[in-house]
Amino acid sequence: MRMPKSWLLAVRAAVSVARDNGAERVHLLPVRFGCLLAANANVRVDGCLFTAPVRCGREYLREEKMRKQLRAAMTGNPRPSIANGRTACR
Repeated sequence: MRMPKSWLLAVRAAVSVARDNGAERVHLLPVRFGCLLAANANVRVDGCLFTAPVRCGREYLREEKMRKQLRAAMTGNPRPSIANGRTACR
């Protein structure tokens, strides 16, 4: 999956800010889609614990679409989601 360069730069910037502010060690704890970002950001950290990673962005978007549909069926009021019912990596 191709990710926007700005997303990857945001991960690098966060690590840089931590180091610039005196952090001797930097660990990442990405969750779900964040695991893909952390894995592709190409940044040096002291540790990384992937939490419930998705295997690909398409899988994540499909899960989000299903959650949105289920929420709408149960409540009649779907909340906006990142997926917006579309898949970006067909």
